[in-house]
Amino acid sequence: MDKPNSIRRTLMIWLVVGPGIILASATWLVVRRTDTLVQARFDRELMTRAETFATLTQVENGEIDLSFADELMLEYEHPEGPAYFEIWLPEGFLLERSYSLENQSLKAWVPEGLSSPSFVDVSINGTLCRVAVLQFIPENEDLDLDAQLHPADQQLAVTAMVALRRDGLDQDLRRLHGIIASAIGGAFLLLLAFSFWLVTKGLSPLTAIAQRVAQLNPAKLDRSLKVARVPAELVVVVDQINALLERIDHTMKRERQFTSDVAHELRTPIAEMRSLMEVGLRFKDDHEYLQSVAADAELSAIQLQHIVDCLLRLTRSDSGTEQARMAVLPLAPLVERVVLACSDVATRRGMSMKANIDPDVSVVADHDLLQLVLTNLIGNAVAYADEGTEVGIRCESDPTATRLIIENQTSDLDQADLPHMFERFWRKDIARSGGEHSGLGLALVSAYTDLMRMDMKVRLNEPIFTVTLMFTALEESQG
Repeated sequence: MDKPNSIRRTLMIWLVVGPGIILASATWLVVRRTDTLVQARFDRELMTRAETFATLTQVENGEIDLSFADELMLEYEHPEGPAYFEIWLPEGFLLERSYSLENQSLKAWVPEGLSSPSFVDVSINGTLCRVAVLQFIPENEDLDLDAQLHPADQQLAVTAMVALRRDGLDQDLRRLHGIIASAIGGAFLLLLAFSFWLVTKGLSPLTAIAQRVAQLNPAKLDRSLKVARVPAELVVVVDQINALLERIDHTMKRERQFTSDVAHELRTPIAEMRSLMEVGLRFKDDHEYLQSVAADAELSAIQLQHIVDCLLRLTRSDSGTEQARMAVLPLAPLVERVVLACSDVATRRGMSMKANIDPDVSVVADHDLLQLVLTNLIGNAVAYADEGTEVGIRCESDPTATRLIIENQTSDLDQADLPHMFERFWRKDIARSGGEHSGLGLALVSAYTDLMRMDMKVRLNEPIFTVTLMFTALEESQG
């Protein structure tokens, strides 16, 4: 089984990697910019030195001379630098060289053909130095100002080469790099800590929900999931979990009640059969009495079989294995058949039955399921109506639907009974059922009307109790 993805890990990765890439890019840009600025400042200082030598170089009496004072520029005198210079005449002759070069030549290390001004890195005595190359026309005191500003002979250009050791520059750059790296590293650690805190804080409601769910007791699901300060995005999740818990709790309670009811309903016929068998064994020589016992046992077995059949039908309906085979059926023959089957019970109770169904009325339903629905509804009307009253069955039709209405008079029902009538094993008065009704008939009616997509409504306008079955119009069903 694949390991499930972790929201915490995913958020941490994106909160760290994304800003980390941004920080790394920013670091690279800052380092590049810093190097460029520091290098430019160093180059400006180097070029200023070269321009100083250009200012000190003049033409006097036709000769080029450098007004260089050793005592004022001691940094060019030490063999180890840190500064070096050379002045080259146009003809390729050396005009001046600093003592720090010790007869070595900068020109030998500088590539030829460089434009002016130029900068290049060279190694002098094993030390990395940066050289500035500047070509200039020395000032000629023998010429007027206009001639000096517009020299005619560019071949008189003098080349000044000034070098500085860059170990100080490189040290400064390394120090800056270290500062930047420390700052970025600290920022990354702060980012890591903040991301961890943020993810932990943001997911804390989910963690609290998971802990509350883990603490739920399957035997006590009537307690809702309560989490303090639930963010708006998780309110719907908590509401759905609570709704699910409520449905599960309702289902479990119903199943426990159903199990208890089944045990209670089965216990009675089983106890009757056992009692009859015990009595039969006691009077086994009395054949006439044994026949009576066997007849009673058969009635108990039939009752037991009826309960089991109803339970199996409800189970198939609940599981979805029961399918409705819908067809166009004439309604009058179905009603007449059920009325005929219930006529003996009605006669014993001094009741009359009146069915007023137009022979031309047809409905869309499953034949067997509709037969069972009508048998239960009309049978219950005959069994539980007041003695000596009438059970009326009539049909009403309009372009949108066909309604079958069953009415009977009863003094035993009240409005509080209506919501419970279709619950399994519910009976208003068990004594009046005479052992013939299990309390599952109306539950089957409700399940089968739902399966056939029929609407059913009950109404009590004391003392008249009315059940209305609504069939969809033929045109809509066929469409």
